[in-house]
Amino acid sequence: MAASTYIPAPRLRLVGNAGVVRHLATAVPTPVVTPATAPALRLVVTPRHRRDRLVALLAAGLLVALVVLAAAGAATAGSDVPEIAGQVVLQPGETLWDVAVRSAAPGVDPRRQMDALRQLNGFGPGALDPWTVVLIPAR
Repeated sequence: MAASTYIPAPRLRLVGNAGVVRHLATAVPTPVVTPATAPALRLVVTPRHRRDRLVALLAAGLLVALVVLAAAGAATAGSDVPEIAGQVVLQPGETLWDVAVRSAAPGVDPRRQMDALRQLNGFGPGALDPWTVVLIPAR
């Protein structure tokens, strides 16, 4: 029989997070990265980048302005804002009924005018104080 020679398998170790296998026999220094030796990242801003940023900013501002204008237009178009024909200041001893009779259009029942006055001005039932400003709805 022939003589055989035993050759031991090399001892291996894992180095680093990537799982790199290295022989123990070779000395591999582990690199030390400090903040001073780490490469600095720089943001290079060219005139084209500045122009692109300016265009994007202007487009965003225009979009916001259009949305605000559309919302304002929808708010005024959707609301039932009554037109106001004028105003009257109640004198001492004068009632809302007196204002309704005077401001009612010809042929309009003063009770309907009274309801319109209460609704427009937000008055509840009861007497009003003198010198109260009463808004008159348009006919």
